[in-house]
Amino acid sequence: MSNKSEIGVGCNLENEFSQDDEFLMKKLNLTQEQLELKSKNLDAFWKSVAETLRVDLKDLLDDNQELHKLKELMEEENQDLEKENCKLIKLVNEAKEICNQYVNG
Repeated sequence: MSNKSEIGVGCNLENEFSQDDEFLMKKLNLTQEQLELKSKNLDAFWKSVAETLRVDLKDLLDDNQELHKLKELMEEENQDLEKENCKLIKLVNEAKEICNQYVNG
């Protein structure tokens, strides 16, 4: 009877490992070859995972820096647009005054 419980535990562990493998493949974009290292050479596997994470984090950092630059550029352009809008409002008000003087003049 203890043999059956050991088999059950073994099956559960296998399922957990396969769920872990699935997670690693989906979340970390590991290849099948990288996952095979897990059973062959654990040290090489973790080095591979670390390298994958390092590359992903660098890409994310680069993307974040680019987005920050774009945000700053958009804020500068927004300030320029606000200045231009103020100039246009002044011109419209001046044109309105000139028209009123001409009509009432």
